[in-house]
Amino acid sequence: MSKNNLWRQIVWSSYDLEFYRRVRSRPWFESFRYLLAFGLLLAVLFAALFAPAAFSFPGRAVGFLEKLPAESYIAVKSGRIETDLPQPAEWGSGNYRIVIDTSIEGGEWRETLPSGAMIVGRDAIFIDQLGDQRVLPASDLGELSLTRAAALDWWKKYGPGFGIAATLALFVAYLFILVLANVFLALLGAVMAFAIGRALRLQPDFGSWFAAGLHAITLPVLASVLFGLLGLDAPAIRTVIFFMFIAAVVIDERNNPLPAVASGSEKK
Repeated sequence: MSKNNLWRQIVWSSYDLEFYRRVRSRPWFESFRYLLAFGLLLAVLFAALFAPAAFSFPGRAVGFLEKLPAESYIAVKSGRIETDLPQPAEWGSGNYRIVIDTSIEGGEWRETLPSGAMIVGRDAIFIDQLGDQRVLPASDLGELSLTRAAALDWWKKYGPGFGIAATLALFVAYLFILVLANVFLALLGAVMAFAIGRALRLQPDFGSWFAAGLHAITLPVLASVLFGLLGLDAPAIRTVIFFMFIAAVVIDERNNPLPAVASGSEKK
């Protein structure tokens, strides 16, 4: 699939029902190849956005550690967190900060944490992830000990490779999740369209509807990405738009049934 062809298919997949008539007449694996190319493009873009933070993080980590007392440490022993840092110790600002205060005890944290904050208490770590507050008991961490010197040595030794490793990990994870989640969504759409198609005596088989579903994820994915970049919380937007699109494709097939065309036909 050429670069130009990919861009055209992204545009057509977002609105053009005539294009979907051609999609339904060709093998489904061609649409799966499109999904892979679309996913690769998005994964590259997300990795590129993440890369500056990943490559700058080792330097920030070293700078942070160098400001700590020379013999400082943090350890977990028998489900309790110990440290010799002056407390409460706090880093960061606004909603993104880490606080170490071992005077805080109890696995049930009932105070409201700022979004993105993390508090290290006596027997648990309290984390807010975009409003979802979680408690990680210290007993789940096992036995561990980390000194300033060991952490500083690690970052100085492996820091240069951290940016590359973190960016590649994000790229692979994003691509895998995007493809897996959208193949599943396309299968659900194909099941719905196939069932309705059988009831309405429509011609396309399951593979044809699956091919349409693999393209129909385009606009929902782009919309969810845009909402995420704008900081808007709309978790159902992708699913709603997708099934609306599948419904439109079924209606189009009902109103404008087309005979099968030669495999590999493409919109000019």
